Amino acid sequence: MLESGRFEEARSAFKKACIDRPGNSLVWYGMGFAQVRAGLLDNPSIPLARAVVAANRMTAIRVISETHLTIGLLYRRAGDHAAGRDAYRRALLAEPSNAQAWNNLANLYTDNSKTSLAVAAAWRAVRAKPDYAAGWNNLTRLLTDQGRLSETVGPQRRCLVVTPGDRHGWINFAIVAKRQNHLNNAVNGFGRAVLVDPEDSEARMNLGRNLLLTGDLEKGWCTLEHDWRRQGFPPMNRGFSLPVWDGGAVHGGRLLVWCEEKIGEEIMFASMLPDVYALAGSLLFLSSPRVHQLFARSFPYLDIIAWDGAGRPPADLSDVRCCYPLEYVGRHLRRQFKEFPKPRAYLRPSTSMSLGAMSRGLLRVGLSWHSTNPLVGIHQSLALEQLGPILRIEGARFVDLQYGNTNVERGIAEDCFGVTIDRPDSVDQIADIEGFADFVAGLDLVISISNTTVHVAGALGVETWVMLPKGPGLPWVWFEDHDVALWYPRTKLFRQETPGDWRPVIDEVAKDLRRFVAASD
Repeated sequence: MLESGRFEEARSAFKKACIDRPGNSLVWYGMGFAQVRAGLLDNPSIPLARAVVAANRMTAIRVISETHLTIGLLYRRAGDHAAGRDAYRRALLAEPSNAQAWNNLANLYTDNSKTSLAVAAAWRAVRAKPDYAAGWNNLTRLLTDQGRLSETVGPQRRCLVVTPGDRHGWINFAIVAKRQNHLNNAVNGFGRAVLVDPEDSEARMNLGRNLLLTGDLEKGWCTLEHDWRRQGFPPMNRGFSLPVWDGGAVHGGRLLVWCEEKIGEEIMFASMLPDVYALAGSLLFLSSPRVHQLFARSFPYLDIIAWDGAGRPPADLSDVRCCYPLEYVGRHLRRQFKEFPKPRAYLRPSTSMSLGAMSRGLLRVGLSWHSTNPLVGIHQSLALEQLGPILRIEGARFVDLQYGNTNVERGIAEDCFGVTIDRPDSVDQIADIEGFADFVAGLDLVISISNTTVHVAGALGVETWVMLPKGPGLPWVWFEDHDVALWYPRTKLFRQETPGDWRPVIDEVAKDLRRFVAASD
């Protein structure tokens, strides 16, 4: 029953067996394990503890080992890592070749940031069971997280030889390829994962983003919106469900458009709103409340309503004939690079705030250098101190555009490089994107990593220089081989040549800033 997934039936059968054979370790273990597999975590440790008590030298070693293994899993779920580690060690004491126990111990060490011990335990798992695909996958992941990419080749190959139909193996293959900037291999890896499991939406989204990054725009857009199209774009929990827009004129009504991406991406995709309007003939755009005023002023000919994405939109939808998410309209508008029009500024600030007399005679240069994105932020970000070659250039007044508290970083940089970095208290891109846009519009130049600041500055038409990573962390929106942004005017891209090496990028930006200052004199 356990093998066939009939966990409740198995639990009931083991319960009867426990009544009949209360001194049998195996039936108590089965009872506890069945409760765990059935998701009944009220207290499965009780029958498991009974299994430990009932164990004797006649009990199969495997039963003793598996009992401690399951107890360790429960402790780990409860956050008691010390008890979990002890339970896994008891499992290995009974059965040193238990690959699952070694693998679980590796995961527990990972939870506690003991990376070297985690890798050592993962190696023990696959040596104990060479055909253990989950173990090879885990080892690959641990080595990748530590940046030991060259060491992942063997584990990757072994996993795919053992189980060529394992989607996790292909996903790990793709992730390592992306980290090494082998984009075609990353596309192939995510593509194989999707073939193995067409229901894996995350693998499909990664495939779509990497196809776009490599320049295969048409296939990339279609891949990205696949799941939405398959479901018929039915955001039922939000109060509307409509047919999918086919990219043509909408007769007898309007097209409903909304965006579910973050603010920066919503600003970027808004560059296509005029084209959508021209194709559809009439549209209703549901914008994030944070950018509603900015969009309403910038696109006065559009019907734009603020909507937070919860519940039915606060609008009359009676004449809406079809709908489409703004983040996928590139499927109809940007299928090839030649379909990108010459970029133009399209956001209009309410007014341009200036730094005033304190920057008179100096170029006003905004800086942003850090991302908190949990997945790729570490690859996109710099420390403010790394911008020393830029900060040393005379003739510029630097302004801190970085969100969050940067007092310590600014203090260190100001002491190191003898500069003043202004931080206007009234400017907060998180709480007031409208005021932030007004302030950025008054700057002469923005130098930043890829984040919301770049999208605001670029859409306003401010001179913008973007510092981009190579490999992991490179957003698809900048594509692979362009020095100038296709979305915004006056926006230049500075790319790493080697993943993780920012120094050449910073030196190039400093050189161009020196020329920029000289040209403004």
